[in-house]
Amino acid sequence: MNIQFFGHSIFGSSYKYGRENNEPKTFVEYINEKYNIEGKYIAIPTISQERILMEVKKYKTPMDFAIISHPGPMSVYFPSWNHDFEDAKIPDENIRYWTENKENQKFLFSKGKFFTERTMDSSELTMMHWSEVHKHLMAYKELHYHPDLQKNRAAGALIQVVDYLKAKNIKAIHLVRSHDLPSWFKFTHGIVDTEIQEFKYDSRYATSHSKSLNGITEEGNIIIARKLVDYIENYEEYAIEHNTEK
Repeated sequence: MNIQFFGHSIFGSSYKYGRENNEPKTFVEYINEKYNIEGKYIAIPTISQERILMEVKKYKTPMDFAIISHPGPMSVYFPSWNHDFEDAKIPDENIRYWTENKENQKFLFSKGKFFTERTMDSSELTMMHWSEVHKHLMAYKELHYHPDLQKNRAAGALIQVVDYLKAKNIKAIHLVRSHDLPSWFKFTHGIVDTEIQEFKYDSRYATSHSKSLNGITEEGNIIIARKLVDYIENYEEYAIEHNTEK
């Protein structure tokens, strides 16, 4: 069975970051071991809905399940970087910290190409210092950004993701936070879960990324893994297209 993950840091795992400090196993790793999955997963910081659309459409290997952590609408897609940015800016607290501590924080950059973790050759990448990224973002925001436009772009990408998976007959598990969705939007395909993403914000299960590769405790990862296994094993029971009352 080929199960692929597309989303933000909730999909962090040792496959992406390695394991240095005996961090607990993440739910991505539990799912991988149970179903013997191979391949790279998309776990991009502050990922945008448009990047998810691009990655889903560029994935050409037959896929049984797509598990997607949908972001909020204000994450802006920057195709050449390994990072998207909410409100098209680096958070002020990051800038203050990096400046005060003379941090040499850098971002991967692929000039003239779409950055993708699945197929990108390291020879195609360069490193760009955060201060240079900051200048590019300021210029972009001045010339091209408006919050209403960004909401429309995100909503359009969300619709395309759902329609594409439905057209390709790919089973989907959508992890969402209800307030991130347009009030008029309704999913027409797959399973919709509004609880799993909340583990990142629930004091019972949220923890530092220095202690967990996806910012969720060991207990939380086990609960999520069990829930996803239930969704996978009983897809028809939960999927919208098989349950018209939903």
